[in-house]
Amino acid sequence: MRKYYLESQLNWNRDFGVHNLGALLYHYLQDEVSTFTDVDNTGVGNIPYRSQGLSARLTYGLQNKYFLDLNFGYTGSENFRVCEQYGFFPSVALGWVATEYDFMKENLPWLSFLKFRASYGTAGNASISNARFPYQTKVNSHSGSTWGHVGSGINITQLGADNLRWEVSLKQNAGVDINFYKDRLKITADVFKDVRDNIFQQKLNIPGVAGYVTTPYGNVGSMYSFGTDGNFSYYQPITKEIDFTVRGNYTFATNYVNHYDEAQQPYEYLNRTGYPWAVQRGYVAMGLFES
Repeated sequence: MRKYYLESQLNWNRDFGVHNLGALLYHYLQDEVSTFTDVDNTGVGNIPYRSQGLSARLTYGLQNKYFLDLNFGYTGSENFRVCEQYGFFPSVALGWVATEYDFMKENLPWLSFLKFRASYGTAGNASISNARFPYQTKVNSHSGSTWGHVGSGINITQLGADNLRWEVSLKQNAGVDINFYKDRLKITADVFKDVRDNIFQQKLNIPGVAGYVTTPYGNVGSMYSFGTDGNFSYYQPITKEIDFTVRGNYTFATNYVNHYDEAQQPYEYLNRTGYPWAVQRGYVAMGLFES
């Protein structure tokens, strides 16, 4: 195994009175290839895994009360067709610190910190298949009986996926950070939603009479997940040398399949669309047989 990795970044921050500006530019490049013999003799195993990306962030703060983050990622992978190897994924985040107002400090001395925040943006996934270059159609030679004849021939081992695209996730989040009693009690809570499109899967809705040797793949799946999580901590000093901290957290998350390319099932509960992913299926236990 041989692997090269290059990473570089450029940071800039400056204050202009009540204004605070910051910028970040980040780039990475990765090249990884196996030095072992390609076991299937196709040569694909010796082609390097390559990826690179350029991301940037621009931050703005006003009076330590209002915050704005603008981000983008421009990421590329060798696993896609030429001219379609890069994806652009932007995002934005907002924050508001309510306890920076004078009337909050004067009227609510027990509230030491209160911040509301929200974010909205996209992310891309290039690891959509275990196979290399799923947009290509691959054939292989074979020997044996074919259509009643004995001999050698070729067969399709992978049917190329036309218009192969990045898997894209739309992420939304809203949260609050709140501290009480000079930061002794800290509470953080978030709610989130993730809508994932262009999921790469087999097109199981195509009947066998269509004549495909192998079932084709495509960016046809879609699902979403949502939930909430949070944590708290409480700090209590006992003496100058002894204190203790209590911490806790919670998480709730679930998901549903928006679209799964499948044939119509004989019973509704057998469909994947409209149900959580990998849900347990079977009869509901009605009790024990006693007599």
